[in-house]
Amino acid sequence: MVLAQTACEVYARDILERAAGGLGDVAISFVASLPGTSLDNQGVRRTFCEITGYTSPAETEWWRDYQAHAQRRHRIVHAGARITRQDAEESIQAATAMIAFLDWASTSIDAERK
Repeated sequence: MVLAQTACEVYARDILERAAGGLGDVAISFVASLPGTSLDNQGVRRTFCEITGYTSPAETEWWRDYQAHAQRRHRIVHAGARITRQDAEESIQAATAMIAFLDWASTSIDAERK
């Protein structure tokens, strides 16, 4: 589950860096200065929206599931929380949905560059 979140964050960083690269040095520096790349973080999410043109999915079920997953991961890593198998399975599903969204965002950036 922790690795699933890491995969989401690494993919988000890749997308942010590629999108910023098309916008110039100021955008590149701004992305480099982000405190992380978890889209559960409001500042990171705002930057992601600004740089990619994406609007946050605040009302979708998969987004709420992803936020619950990110908060669960935070409790595990920073507070030593223990979780159930069901929690782990829900987190994997949430991370899979986030990766699917990031695939869409990545494809959109690639299409704009052509």
